[in-house]
Amino acid sequence: MPYSHLKFGCEFEFYPNEMLEDEMIDALGDILKEETELKKNLQSNDDNNMNYKNEPSLSAMGGKEITTPICTYEDLQSYI
Repeated sequence: MPYSHLKFGCEFEFYPNEMLEDEMIDALGDILKEETELKKNLQSNDDNNMNYKNEPSLSAMGGKEITTPICTYEDLQSYI
């Protein structure tokens, strides 16, 4: 694979529907590898795990961010 020597990470910023937020968090936990956790509301990202937290750069209240762990190209595709 041409990207096997590289590591990747990605962040997604969005405004969740508050009624569905808990379901979304559960679904995120379901796609993670066994050794990876979903960390919530940390002050800084844990690069070995998926992170879910408030995103102050979004202009409206309630903006959130999900960051993936630092991972392989193949794993990044599954997170996206």
